[in-house]
Amino acid sequence: MKHNFVFIEDLTIRNQFEDQNTLVKEFAPELIADNSVFDQAMNDLYLNPKASKYLENYNDFDRRQLIEHAEQLLKSDMRGE
Repeated sequence: MKHNFVFIEDLTIRNQFEDQNTLVKEFAPELIADNSVFDQAMNDLYLNPKASKYLENYNDFDRRQLIEHAEQLLKSDMRGE
């Protein structure tokens, strides 16, 4: 029996619905507003002496904007930018 093999050297997938599939939509509003979840997520960052000196009080952050910014960084990193 002969087996055919296809080697894919480069593959680019474009998501035409990228704006519709956002991280913010993955989180329930209750989860975004939950201070204990947010505090736990931010704890390591604020305990890091090198990072914390550049950070403002995270209670002043717009959490939705923070998630959207994180999503942009994640997507650009995944694209190798």
